[in-house]
Amino acid sequence: MSDVFISYSRKNGDFARHLIEQLQAHKKSAWIDWEGIPLTSPNWWADIRSGIEAADSFLFIMSPASMASIVCNLELDYALELKKRIVPILYQDIVSRDAFATIADFEPDAAMQERLSGKDPLIIARDNWHQLNHINWVFFRQDDNFQEGLKRLTTAIETDLEYVKAHTRYLTRATEWEHAGEREDLLLYGKDIDGAEVWLRQADAYAAAADGAKTDVVNPLPQALQRRFIRVSREAADRRAAQLIALEAGRRQARNNLRRVIGIGSAVGAIAIAVIAAAVLVQQTQEANAIADAMGEMAELPTFTIVSASGESIAIPAFMIHRHEVSYRQYRLCDQYGPCDPPVHTWPADGGLEYDYTSAPDEYPVQSVTAGEATAFCDWIGARLPSAFEWQYAAQGEDKHPFPWGDDLPDQTSVRVNMFVEGKGDSAGHPVAVDDRDYAGSASLEGGIMHLLGNVREWTSTPVDCDGLCLTTWEITQPSPGSLQVMGHSFWTGSLSERVLRTSPDSILFDDAAAPDYPDETIGFRCAKSR
Repeated sequence: MSDVFISYSRKNGDFARHLIEQLQAHKKSAWIDWEGIPLTSPNWWADIRSGIEAADSFLFIMSPASMASIVCNLELDYALELKKRIVPILYQDIVSRDAFATIADFEPDAAMQERLSGKDPLIIARDNWHQLNHINWVFFRQDDNFQEGLKRLTTAIETDLEYVKAHTRYLTRATEWEHAGEREDLLLYGKDIDGAEVWLRQADAYAAAADGAKTDVVNPLPQALQRRFIRVSREAADRRAAQLIALEAGRRQARNNLRRVIGIGSAVGAIAIAVIAAAVLVQQTQEANAIADAMGEMAELPTFTIVSASGESIAIPAFMIHRHEVSYRQYRLCDQYGPCDPPVHTWPADGGLEYDYTSAPDEYPVQSVTAGEATAFCDWIGARLPSAFEWQYAAQGEDKHPFPWGDDLPDQTSVRVNMFVEGKGDSAGHPVAVDDRDYAGSASLEGGIMHLLGNVREWTSTPVDCDGLCLTTWEITQPSPGSLQVMGHSFWTGSLSERVLRTSPDSILFDDAAAPDYPDETIGFRCAKSR
């Protein structure tokens, strides 16, 4: 995410560069397109929209050139649609009728017509001009005091900053939820819902106070999508609470029935009913305890931005991911109390490891699970498989280190990885415990996540045949569109030379692809969930 998105005309590029340098000196980050995205590119408008969505404030550099620009007007129109905080910056005086005349004479090509989606560019420009005139401008003309303007600009950006950042955060979460088919696991939970509702009440108070008045700063107001996202989050939470209340009421009733039967020596049939009710209570309690036991420890990671294979910048919301791979002990709990099926091991008949599913050590990572079996476990504990982007961020962090633990090669002493590394010692030749402290030195810098490199390869939810944009979770129950990305390498990975480790860090993390129904003794998994 960025503090500001800057919309400008190429003709005002020198001023835009000077302005961004001054903002950066005040520790303000900016999204700005210096090079220009070709209008014929299929992703240019998606890139622009993503930049606007992820920015807290929208700065519009006003000049005759920008007001006559179709692209600048489209950017401003989208920011207004998102109800972003708009900060108009007057760089050059504008005669609106001249700008409108230029736009009226413009003949959009096919690519631009597609982006306009049937809208009249002249109407967009007139509406934008009307909206800009309801906000006080920050003056940066040639005869204006630049430092005074910069002071007013930074004040506008920082006013009610937590409120504005919340607007961006809820917009990003709501957009992801909508694009993913409104999946319940992407909704807000717990205290996050309370905070969102407080933010909505604050927004309503701002709207009532403004009441159309012209102000220096216009606080962004919620979109209908944001309101619906927060409302549905509350409804889902209330529904879960009601289910828990009903479950507890059933348990109380079962206990009361049992006491009544025992107390009055009722007939055999009543005793049977009470016994069944008590058995159901025990089963429900056992499953709840099993889920809590199988949940595992999760690391919390922040929102980050990725660049897809197609070159599109996309904000990924904050998420949580298991610090350890899912162990046999955890998976067996799901097998015993939940929906999981035992994985079909392919060894030792073919000369593999000397144990099977039932005899494998409890704290070894579970192996030979298909993507469907991994998904079933994650669903059971209220989580999901991580996307490849989330997995790679967990491994490399914001600074994109070549290895989870930093920049140095593994030395197999202070930094050990359970895989073959040429000249650095051998793999154990089999998995080791998911929390084996001998391998703590190779945990990730962000979150202390273990065995991201080595031990077992790990499923992700990301298909390989996704045209460069691999963010939509693929539902495993649907017909397979292709293989899924598998990350992290395993104890059985062929020898990796120092040359490969040093020159191809991406290949160290992105291991391979596998058909989702493919069980392999080198593949395990860990779960993730949205925050």
